[in-house]
Amino acid sequence: MQFSNKTIVLKLALLIMLPLFLGSCLKKVEGIDEINTNIFDREYAGDVWYVIKDIEQVTNDLGQIKARLYTWIPKANLPGLVPSNIKIFVSGDGLPEGVIDYPLTPGGDFERAIDLPYVSPGEYCITLGIYLEDEDETINLFETCIIL
Repeated sequence: MQFSNKTIVLKLALLIMLPLFLGSCLKKVEGIDEINTNIFDREYAGDVWYVIKDIEQVTNDLGQIKARLYTWIPKANLPGLVPSNIKIFVSGDGLPEGVIDYPLTPGGDFERAIDLPYVSPGEYCITLGIYLEDEDETINLFETCIIL
């Protein structure tokens, strides 16, 4: 009878000590709360994560004149693991709000041309944000204006 009491006491002690031991391995890492540089995080506090490389006046296949913005999401602005495409919310001068895909380019960046209705030479503004498809929500919106 004494043997089974020792076994029970050992099992209870192990049961109590194991969570304490494992919990000590999960110590808080210093500075983890200040990490807010991932563009896919709601708490992102960095600069504009995309670049407008260029703007030009073009005529599309339907004969419409457009202001074409060449946009780019540099690889350096993304976390380590990158998807093959990023869904981006877009709105701009005369452009209906919507979600577009930014495909991954061979260099690891994401690029896309966006056509805005051409009005005249002047300033064209566009707003881009990271679209979270699972939550049907947009985060990290930034507006940028460029002169044609």
